[in-house]
Amino acid sequence: MSFRRLKEKIKSVEKGKLLFRIICVLILGFFIITVFKVVWFLKNRQAIREYVEKGKEQKQLIVAQMQEGKTGKNKGKDVLGKDIPGITRYIGMVRIFYVGDENSRMVVYEVKADKAEVLKFYRKEMSSGGWKKDEKLSLKKKALTYVKGDREVQIMVNSGYFSKDKITTVTFLSQNIERQQE
Repeated sequence: MSFRRLKEKIKSVEKGKLLFRIICVLILGFFIITVFKVVWFLKNRQAIREYVEKGKEQKQLIVAQMQEGKTGKNKGKDVLGKDIPGITRYIGMVRIFYVGDENSRMVVYEVKADKAEVLKFYRKEMSSGGWKKDEKLSLKKKALTYVKGDREVQIMVNSGYFSKDKITTVTFLSQNIERQQE
């Protein structure tokens, strides 16, 4: 065998080894990526399950609270919860729903009164309490939005269309807000 042929054979063997190493690195990289994708998928699947379960629990709690406020032992009595500080209740209101934390709250009341009377009461009460009406966010007959300091309250008043007793539902959405300096 000549030196030249030996040299070519060594080069081809080295090229083969290099090609083999490249293929091994690619296969190993593909395997690692696949493992990470599987782990990510399983983790997200579990997170999605937990999110759905939490949503179901919250929905059941809301339905139970609404039913508790309208029927059974608590009929005519407030369900557990807190009123929104600084806002007077219309006479005869009963809290039928409450959900909230330190930054925001949603409270729903029912009252045997005319929708127009309740709206008139809250327009007067909020302005006399130092709340400023936010015209941009208020919907004339559907929602009133008021701001006081770093707090914002939206009041929605709806009449019970199917009720013979003129039951009005009043929903308060309260949240702490940060106003940007303009």
